[in-house]
Amino acid sequence: MHQETLRHTARPPLILIALTLGVLAPSLAAAQSPPEPAQATVQSPDDLSEPPKERQPRGYFQVGAGYSSITGFQGHASVGHDRLFGVRDLRLQLRAMIMPLHSEASILLEGPFGAQSDWLWHTQLYHLDSGLNNSLKLSQTRTGGQLGIGKKLDRHWRVTVGGRAEAHTLNHGDVLLKNNGFSPLAQNPERTLTSVWIQAEHRSDNNPSMVYTDLPTGLHLIARLEHASSSLGSDYAFTHASMRGSYGVDLPLSMNFTVTGQAGAANINSADQMPLMDRYRLGTVHAFGGLMMPALGPTIDGTNAPLGGSAGAYGRAELSVPIWRKIGLYAFGGLEAGAIGNDLGRLDTFDAGATTFAGLKWLSPIGPLTFAWGKEVSAIGDNSDPLFVFQIGQSF
Repeated sequence: MHQETLRHTARPPLILIALTLGVLAPSLAAAQSPPEPAQATVQSPDDLSEPPKERQPRGYFQVGAGYSSITGFQGHASVGHDRLFGVRDLRLQLRAMIMPLHSEASILLEGPFGAQSDWLWHTQLYHLDSGLNNSLKLSQTRTGGQLGIGKKLDRHWRVTVGGRAEAHTLNHGDVLLKNNGFSPLAQNPERTLTSVWIQAEHRSDNNPSMVYTDLPTGLHLIARLEHASSSLGSDYAFTHASMRGSYGVDLPLSMNFTVTGQAGAANINSADQMPLMDRYRLGTVHAFGGLMMPALGPTIDGTNAPLGGSAGAYGRAELSVPIWRKIGLYAFGGLEAGAIGNDLGRLDTFDAGATTFAGLKWLSPIGPLTFAWGKEVSAIGDNSDPLFVFQIGQSF
């Protein structure tokens, strides 16, 4: 049984690796093709007086660590490049994260089918191990990936269609037997997820890889619709619509205002038809936002382990004000709010909360070096845990 589980778990990554090598070939060929001969041009004196354009960073490296009483210690690292081998839109990202109740490693690779093509391919492989509570051994392991083919509609918009394949293993799921709707997960701990999805994405002109290391500007938006069913070979059955994004704008006096948000809902017939770790949580581990908010949503009977909901919404508004602009020292504050529930037809049953927050961060002149500490000022709930974050990164 154990060997069959390992064989079943390893199949999706092997298939995705083979397909990745196939779609990567056109992009590498484009990188190795000789450049077209330059056309001789006659420049006017005005052209000669224009200063050269500043080189935009395309690569990045980030390491960071933090601590809160919600997630405990957390560390992460990522390295990537948005113009690999000098090929337009050929993007690579390696990412790893570790904390007491979660660890993950992933590789993302996407690029064009040709040197000047607006058609793009996308592939991602990952492994995640996630737990719900320090006192429980309940956890879920996920290994798999996704493939997609998309098209750039213009400089900002792109649309992608693809599929996701994952092997899931639920460990120590006996605690779910007493929770209505979740007991089938414990009775069938090994499951396969296969789905199809379509996604629309908007990227602003600034480097999207830098939005977490500097003050973000522009619009970044992703809207996604995903469907899984037995006809696709999946042990889950759901239709899930979601949207997440951020918008940042620079204000006078070097201030910055940013709004971020995420919302989504899944249409399911029973709780076990949606992957346990895909459910919406706030103010707790595996939350899609609101780490300084009170914990929201249902929990496992007799514990504070969050089961999450099939629908959720979260929003955050933050204003950053320079204290000492020369060294990049900023004060920040704002409001975050969210809600978790299971029935969009009964919004009055949703668990909702809101928190105000404030803190300090430092953007180093030698590179994106960030220290952030925040503590909620007021909250609807019983949580007042501090959050400290350290992050360092450099563009290249």
